[in-house]
Amino acid sequence: MKQNPSSSNGLGNLKWWKSLWGLSLPPKIKIFLWRCFNGWLPVREVLMRRGMQIDVRCPLCHCFPESGIHSLWFCKEIRKVWNSWDTTTPLKPGLGWSMADLLIHAFYKLQNEDFLLFCEILWLVWSNRNSKVFGGNCKPVPQLLTWATSYLEEFQQAMASKKVVLNQARQRKAGDRDKRWVPPDPGVYCVNVDASFNSRNGVFGTGFVVRDHTGRVMKAGYKNHGWKASVEVGEACAIREGVLQAIEGNLTPFVIMSDAKVVVDTFNNYRLSCNDVGMIALDCSILLKNVGCLGIRFANRDTNKVAHHLARLASSESYVQYSWRGSVPHEIIPFVLADVQALS
Repeated sequence: MKQNPSSSNGLGNLKWWKSLWGLSLPPKIKIFLWRCFNGWLPVREVLMRRGMQIDVRCPLCHCFPESGIHSLWFCKEIRKVWNSWDTTTPLKPGLGWSMADLLIHAFYKLQNEDFLLFCEILWLVWSNRNSKVFGGNCKPVPQLLTWATSYLEEFQQAMASKKVVLNQARQRKAGDRDKRWVPPDPGVYCVNVDASFNSRNGVFGTGFVVRDHTGRVMKAGYKNHGWKASVEVGEACAIREGVLQAIEGNLTPFVIMSDAKVVVDTFNNYRLSCNDVGMIALDCSILLKNVGCLGIRFANRDTNKVAHHLARLASSESYVQYSWRGSVPHEIIPFVLADVQALS
């Protein structure tokens, strides 16, 4: 059984304040509760203490001085609301209690959903009181519980819908990030590689592009290898070609990026397979000794478009090899620009 803290209990207050702003309630109701807790509601007792010459009796029952807890709990008109809701039966506030005491008492006594509804009713009771004092439209007191229940349900449904929309937006944003070229750290070069296969004769070509952290092309090229190979072997040859070009251009340290996950996993496997891909991976490991290669990593296909289109150029030609320093063929420029624009 939890001990009921009072507003003078430091630990109780701390938990209350932390919980208040996390409640699934509209901001205006949270602010109202904050004012209740601090005794800042403009009830007649408070106004009289501030120097106003007014009748301090409750404007609803006209019997007792209007304090915060009287206007929201003890007033006989308001008791009609609380008596219609059996959930508040465990709440037994004393006559000398403040609203802070009542709120903490309810926070510990009621289940979470019941406490939310309790707060909604407090806010509606206060709004109804103000409507009567200032000549507005008052809701029938017996209906306040129904109004509060409906208001809370509508708010929670709206928040649930908002959460769904936000989650969808985050997923779309994450998806967009997955489609962008990821630049290397400053001082490191990114070598994107890919292979492409000619559907007519099965001959494959490879493409590579080396860029710095700003997306500036340092070196690019493609090669038609002039022989048939499996997809895995072609992709492995693309990685080897990227390694050779980075070393030849003294573009170190560098990281290799390929969209062939199975091949990338093979290159990163301590125990290399005894097949053609394993032999190419072993050859690369020898080339990379004492060279600043920071790894061979998998890249989403959408982030590897420049290397992909260079490889397609290679596979569409007869045996040939081209490379460029600081530039790419004109038909590849749009893909380079798209990657750079995605960085901003």
